[in-house]
Amino acid sequence: MRQNLHISLWFLFLFLAFPALANDHQNFAVIVNAKNTQKIDKKLIKNIASDIIANWENGEPIKLYFPRVKSVTRRSFTLDVLGISAKQDAMNWENKKITNTLNNKMPKYLRDKIILKMVAKHPNALGYVSPDIIKDNPNIRVVYTN
Repeated sequence: MRQNLHISLWFLFLFLAFPALANDHQNFAVIVNAKNTQKIDKKLIKNIASDIIANWENGEPIKLYFPRVKSVTRRSFTLDVLGISAKQDAMNWENKKITNTLNNKMPKYLRDKIILKMVAKHPNALGYVSPDIIKDNPNIRVVYTN
């Protein structure tokens, strides 16, 4: 019985110390500027976030705004859309930068509220944020949520 108590306390410690383990999956919303009327689906988002596609249909370069690597939102996005970890995604971008094989400019890594502001400001922007921070903002359009 004492051993069971130790095990229970250990799991309680893990749950409290590492909340990400308790909630491995958080929702996210992929957003674009409201002026962007292009049809955007998960496959296109994956190709943009993987640096395969660097321009919108109109030829304008895509401006990328991503959460920081340790963000739960980023971890959820990379697992759901890209099928890789946030760390692996960051390494892929850095490798492309080092080898000079980037199609797009390096994403800007920002906090969710700043991503929201930047996407609202730039017509060619794409970013993803926690849906909790999206209010009725006429300057952004949500194109994908998990």
